[in-house]
Amino acid sequence: MNNVTGGPGGPLFDLPVREFLERTGSASPTPGGGSVAAVTGALASALVAMVARLTDGKKGYEQAWELAGEAVAHADRLTAELQAAALEDVRSFAAYMAALRLPKGSPDARRARRDALAAATRRATAAPLAIAEACAAILTLAERLAPVANRHAVSDIGAAAHLAAAAARAALLTAEINLSSAPDGEFFEQARGIAAKLRTVTAKTADAVVRVVETHI
Repeated sequence: MNNVTGGPGGPLFDLPVREFLERTGSASPTPGGGSVAAVTGALASALVAMVARLTDGKKGYEQAWELAGEAVAHADRLTAELQAAALEDVRSFAAYMAALRLPKGSPDARRARRDALAAATRRATAAPLAIAEACAAILTLAERLAPVANRHAVSDIGAAAHLAAAAARAALLTAEINLSSAPDGEFFEQARGIAAKLRTVTAKTADAVVRVVETHI
């Protein structure tokens, strides 16, 4: 459950790249896997948006214009979604830490703390799962766009696929470490199933995208 708010310099996505890298490489546990996965996924969706814009309206790609225009809007939405997911990851971490600090000096206090920790763990699990789901959507979009994309930028679709797949795996690891200490319950069982499915689907789709890209290089 590692996250970063961005500190006094602003929220995560407003940090200069150099400062973000320095914070990631510092001794502080934040930013961690969830936040870095969200940034990586956002970069992947931005690359897809770029290729779609380089295809939409371009001579020689008339049959792809409609799909490319739709892909621009969809990729832009996914970029924004990943930014929101990163912020939720930050907030869920704060909620978990607040629950850990609750008093436990009486049976009632311990019960309240246990319930708060369970709720915070649900939230801290849902946040990276949302990041992985957005990455899966990026890969699906890349798979549709790759066969018809501007050939001068098709390698960027492959780069986006690799980035989105890596971001999904990183986010799933964050979810899974939270699930390893989660209490029993229907939500957590469903989350484990969703994580397993996303791991398979994202790997398979990324491979499919890269195969298409390689045939056009």
